[in-house]
Amino acid sequence: MVCGDCNSGWLNQIQQTARPLLLPLFEGRAHRIDGDAQSKIAAWIAMATMTGEYLSQDQKRVTVPQSDRDWLMAHPTAPAHWVIWIGRYRWQRAVVPQWVHLSLHVPDSDALPDRLTEHHRPNTQTTAFCVGELFAFVMSSELPEVPPGWDWRTAPSANFKLHRIWPIEQAAIQWSPAAMTDLEAQAYPVSFAAYMEGLALRVGYRA
Repeated sequence: MVCGDCNSGWLNQIQQTARPLLLPLFEGRAHRIDGDAQSKIAAWIAMATMTGEYLSQDQKRVTVPQSDRDWLMAHPTAPAHWVIWIGRYRWQRAVVPQWVHLSLHVPDSDALPDRLTEHHRPNTQTTAFCVGELFAFVMSSELPEVPPGWDWRTAPSANFKLHRIWPIEQAAIQWSPAAMTDLEAQAYPVSFAAYMEGLALRVGYRA
């Protein structure tokens, strides 16, 4: 889904820059992640999220706008309005999917429609994936106030099991944290979408 020049150029540069920083996380080894490392890891996670959207057979579920991809290419950092968390989980194929991408339409509170229809294209996405012992959770939205407002209210243990690396919150993170349980690894990927679905039903929306 990317051209050869991009794949061997700036995308490859993001991968090569992040690689030595990611290996300790994949392996669950003790490691200190300073602010510069957090930024580079977040850029790699953003890249994986953007390209991973195109693995779906339903191209209508591609949610990240071109402006976000342009930002990653130009800087290269995750877009400022994205929020990215990481945690530690020993992934088991039979328990938790390795990749969970959910896209949804979050209505603008200043212009609420009477009902949601197929014409309301997705404007918000969450992506969770595991590589080795690294668990990543990403949220982005065309409504920039949405991702920073997510406080894990339906999965409060995430506030202790996950570290936010973008936007950078801590000058340094001491890895490795307590491992997530199987139930947490199942709950975190769907927590925001489930919360929004429940909220929509309470206010009377039907797809």
